[in-house]
Amino acid sequence: ALDCLMTTACQAAVDSGAHLPEALSGQLLQDTWGAIQAAETRLLTHANASFSRLAMGPLWSEVMERARCPLRGFLGCAKVSLWSGHDTTIMPFLAAVGAFDGHWSPYASSVVIES
Repeated sequence: ALDCLMTTACQAAVDSGAHLPEALSGQLLQDTWGAIQAAETRLLTHANASFSRLAMGPLWSEVMERARCPLRGFLGCAKVSLWSGHDTTIMPFLAAVGAFDGHWSPYASSVVIES
């Protein structure tokens, strides 16, 4: 439901044919989004980001393994590795590495790690 709400809100900003129901526009939408963002930030950063570090541990392990491959002198290491995800992957990943700023990741966000 949140994805549909935000997609419609974003589309309404560029397309006069897309409209949110009157009851969900304006201040109510901003207040709702603020409450959701605050709750997500609490979850992702609570107890030194424990939840985020646990959830993103396997992904971070794979990223680091790929980054360390050339340092270990192995042949055939990947020159470029790409992973894809959503905002709900990017935010806990950033929280796990101490880079989450408390704001929801914008549409089409990316994280780049160079080694």
